[in-house]
Amino acid sequence: MKRLLKVLGTITPSAILTVISPWYDAITGWGLIIDAWQPQLNSSASILGAFSVFMSYALFKDKSNDVLRKYLYSSLGAFAFLILVCVCLDKTVGIFWHPDGFILAFVWIGWSIIYVAIFIALSISLVLGTLLITRNEEKSNG
Repeated sequence: MKRLLKVLGTITPSAILTVISPWYDAITGWGLIIDAWQPQLNSSASILGAFSVFMSYALFKDKSNDVLRKYLYSSLGAFAFLILVCVCLDKTVGIFWHPDGFILAFVWIGWSIIYVAIFIALSISLVLGTLLITRNEEKSNG
């Protein structure tokens, strides 16, 4: 794990963009939520994501590295899974699947919650990753 973190620490954003550049338009064009709910849902997700940064830092700052890794893997898994669910919903609801009435309302509410949860999972992952990286740097420097 230490070797992986060391390698990831040397990768620059420009290298990452170079690798994904052929797929950049396709990746950034993914619809995760219905456009009719913007910008209100994005504002809510951004506020809850920022709040999650502070809360996760307060909860995890004194935890061991093993605990941080466990929660980091869980939050990254949740982040990837939630994105997959939103993309699947965007590509099926109203295209292949046409729910009516109560089911449609339930899908919309669930979809909104999942969308906001993406921001929360990303925020938690970033905090946990940052805590692990800074602790590893402190150990190697001190």
